[in-house]
Amino acid sequence: MDDGVISWDEQGNLQFINAQAARVLRLDATASQGRAITELLTLPAVLQQAIKQSHPLKHVEATFESQHQFIDAVITLKPIIETQGTSFILLLHPVEQMRQLMTSQLGKVSHTFAHMPQDDPQTRRLIHFGRQAARSSFPVLLCGEEGVGKALLSQAIHNESERAAGPYIAVNCELYGDAALAEEFIGGDRTDSENGRLSRLELAHGGTLFLEKIEYLAVELQSALLQVIQAGGYHATGCAAFNTH
Repeated sequence: MDDGVISWDEQGNLQFINAQAARVLRLDATASQGRAITELLTLPAVLQQAIKQSHPLKHVEATFESQHQFIDAVITLKPIIETQGTSFILLLHPVEQMRQLMTSQLGKVSHTFAHMPQDDPQTRRLIHFGRQAARSSFPVLLCGEEGVGKALLSQAIHNESERAAGPYIAVNCELYGDAALAEEFIGGDRTDSENGRLSRLELAHGGTLFLEKIEYLAVELQSALLQVIQAGGYHATGCAAFNTH
């Protein structure tokens, strides 16, 4: 793929931009050198949040504003954390190619209960309850310390369930601590869906939505999510309703 590449230093000043990124973002590569990235572009909220937290992003749809024009892009952000601060490399992927790639990969998670060790009584007990959860249409709460394998367990439950053929969407709620990201998480008006800009909830339709670090989710989004869970479905403005199961 012919990716656009941008990098900026710990002060937020542009250090490098290749021809593809300059073309997509309508920037003059030479005149932009050394200038603050926030002076050149209006950054999407999800990118601002990731920069603030020095958190990586991978294949996230976002909209920039440049020269009073809105520009859709699929981005990957790579923080470079050093003693003097954090610099960043941003990749701009071709939108249509990445949408096709992401659509083809939705739901393709391979971990199953068969991959879990069977010789440990505690693991066998976990598998037993996991299979019970897979037969249910109710929300499932997975508790445990970070790094114990909750994501893998959720994949196994998904693959054991009647939703196995549907998408499996994992969301790090730490990236949605800002209520301004409501449309990306919950969904907006019908126009967004028609343009292919689906929210995380909409992408999970007919499959499984795995939420990690849910305690970081903005309070307003927690309230909206609770309503979705209680109702067992979701109705975006101007859109048809769908079930979350």
